[in-house]
Amino acid sequence: MPLGYFILLVMYALRKEVKRWLRDVQRKRKGELFFYLWWFTWLIMMLLESKFGKQFQTSSRMIETCLWISTPFILSAVSKLFHESYFVRRKSSKANGKNSNK
Repeated sequence: MPLGYFILLVMYALRKEVKRWLRDVQRKRKGELFFYLWWFTWLIMMLLESKFGKQFQTSSRMIETCLWISTPFILSAVSKLFHESYFVRRKSSKANGKNSNK
């Protein structure tokens, strides 16, 4: 099952990244909520397991799922940093070029 979530998130992230790099206007998306929800759920499950012991056990697949869904989220964040630094550098070099011509 983690692979299924991973594939869905990769498709979501790729669509978002392609639009970003093509400089398409993007509306604010809330896909990060999915990421935070998984980790919050895992945290609650771990707290319940520590409180109730053997009455409640967290599946080992839960942490695996959390790690799988973290991969596209982290890669998308890194891509966003590269994108912003690339276009900021490009804009600043164009602005410096215009100012030096005057």
